[in-house]
Amino acid sequence: MRREHFCFLSGQLWKVYLSRYFLSGLLVFTQIGFADSRIETINDQISEYRSEFPEIEFLLLDSVFEFNAISPLLENLGSEVSNVDYEHPESVREILVEAQEYRIDKHLSNGNGSATLFRTPNASITKKPFTCLITLTSSLLDENPLASTRFLYSLSESSLSSLPQPYVLDNKKFQEYTIDHELFHCVDAYVNGPMFARTSDPIKASHDRYKEEQRAEIFAALRHLKRYPSDDFFLRSLATARTINLLTVDFEHYTTNILGRIIDSNDHAPSQKLSETAFYSMDYAESIVTDYEGHKAYLVTMAEVLDQLSIDHDLVSAYPAIEDETADPDRVRELLGVIRNAVISIRPEN
Repeated sequence: MRREHFCFLSGQLWKVYLSRYFLSGLLVFTQIGFADSRIETINDQISEYRSEFPEIEFLLLDSVFEFNAISPLLENLGSEVSNVDYEHPESVREILVEAQEYRIDKHLSNGNGSATLFRTPNASITKKPFTCLITLTSSLLDENPLASTRFLYSLSESSLSSLPQPYVLDNKKFQEYTIDHELFHCVDAYVNGPMFARTSDPIKASHDRYKEEQRAEIFAALRHLKRYPSDDFFLRSLATARTINLLTVDFEHYTTNILGRIIDSNDHAPSQKLSETAFYSMDYAESIVTDYEGHKAYLVTMAEVLDQLSIDHDLVSAYPAIEDETADPDRVRELLGVIRNAVISIRPEN
């Protein structure tokens, strides 16, 4: 049974849950009120993952304080802890764990969502073979009606406040979607092993990141349609945001085409079982996500599009192999059209 106590931390009243983790030195703090209610809802969603993947402990970290309570990971997740997301030799296992620890801390500090899977055969805290550490997108704990929309769209406050109502994202739906998207990363690594191969090829590394985002988006979209079978406009709004964010050179999260295929297809009858939906998403992604050469062509197209829009970028310096490549004019024209239509769609209504 969970016991509740109260304390003051950074000038705020917090509720302290003395759970089974307390015996291992982990105090779980959640702020009273709205954030507390939202955390409870998120934990309810995570419990389904715990049930279907019992070898994984899904551990939600909603503050830097919580993360500090289980750091350093090499001690609290066991001496044999290793990161599952990245392929690596044993000689750098501890270095990679420390690097992931630094990365998770930065995600918490910056309010970014993430999910990182570790193999934990002798963890003193979780006592499960695998541990997925989850950080929350800061907007998920913000009760402002525009919180999710502000996070997803890279827009000024004036543009945000005048956004047509259909493009204002529902906070609850965005919360559910984000949790599914992030937790899929852990499930994917658990089922298939490292998502990011050892490579000195930056295009290969980018392609791996791009594929993983596509896979997680497919899964989250199907989960959304399971909850809200008639609500595909949320996905259309999300696709618009993904397109708009190309203007900030966020090309690895560009999932607009994938979302469009899911919306327009009648072939996807989302399973009631979370794990079956995950396996289906993995298989479906393998059949439609572009290959290495296709991704290289996409980078060439993106560089040309950004040049034509006079947007600063470092794609050529980051991916030297595309420097002498010529973009397909039809692909450039098509992507410019998609971006143009997205921008027009979010202009203020007259």
